[in-house]
Amino acid sequence: LGFFDACRRDKDVAAFAAPADKEFSELLGRVGRSLWQRTEALFGAVREDSGVEVGARRQLAKDMLTLIEEAEEWRESAPRVYKVVGGRRGVLGEWRERLEESRLELEMEVTRLRVQGRQEAVVRRLEVAHALSVLDRHLEAGRRFHSLFSEGMAE
Repeated sequence: LGFFDACRRDKDVAAFAAPADKEFSELLGRVGRSLWQRTEALFGAVREDSGVEVGARRQLAKDMLTLIEEAEEWRESAPRVYKVVGGRRGVLGEWRERLEESRLELEMEVTRLRVQGRQEAVVRRLEVAHALSVLDRHLEAGRRFHSLFSEGMAE
């Protein structure tokens, strides 16, 4: 992006570089949309109550963590790139809120399933909490997926 800034300042080069600048910005926008769509898809796959194997579910959550950390790195080290890829202000905070909401929903769901005596369903939901625990560093202490998993398995 700095290269294109320099090109824009030089009148002789600006017109020549403009199409490449536009194409590069559009490419970064597509990369960003892909990143956020992939993060959304991974989150849905991890949360889904399906026959996904425990290890595979945990790997999906790790992949999601990698994408979020990549976006955080862009935000810190390359804020202009972060902005171009659709990392609008607050998007990572929105993910933290979604994780907090998801943890609360899982906790309530586990409690409801336990009351209903549906132990297999409880274990499956706790497996989701275990998988999502790789994202715990984004949550406050005491409101983490790992504690939900540990406490749930102890009961």
